[in-house]
Amino acid sequence: MPEAWLDMVRISSLLYGLSNAEYVPWGLDTVLTWVAPLLQIKTVPPGWNVGYGLRYAAQDWLRIGVIGVGAGDSFPYALREKATVLVRGRRCRVLGMALDQSMIDLTNVPEAAVGDEAVIIGTSGDDYIRPEELARIAGTSYGEILSRIPPRIPRFYFERGQLSFVDTMEDGSAYREERVR
Repeated sequence: MPEAWLDMVRISSLLYGLSNAEYVPWGLDTVLTWVAPLLQIKTVPPGWNVGYGLRYAAQDWLRIGVIGVGAGDSFPYALREKATVLVRGRRCRVLGMALDQSMIDLTNVPEAAVGDEAVIIGTSGDDYIRPEELARIAGTSYGEILSRIPPRIPRFYFERGQLSFVDTMEDGSAYREERVR
């Protein structure tokens, strides 16, 4: 951008591939992927309720997946029944939530199995969920979504495609690095 030549530029969140625009400018890639394990799968009958407050009632037979992330993990209650996660490259609607788990509709992913990853932010198959998408649905900023991810969620760092270390932050204080060899 020659018209913007200055002696200092503050790129802020663009460093991480984040932007309030509908696209990520200048071909930047995000550096964040947030996944949660698929912990359990159940088939429930019509009328069965899901999540805190039994807010969602199945309209038909439904294949429900329980993933290991919830409102206590910066995955806001405002996302239930509105947001999706990616399982095996397909979008699965978030139906209900608890503090550390969420229930998703796996009906359109019959091959999904316990242990699969549910992508909350990032790419699976040809689809991509951006932090900005979650923020828009929740009525907040992507900064709030990202900055509130608690220390109990481990961070895995990669260098040139290889896992370089894991920050577990188990005690909630300073980062604890565990080198991966």
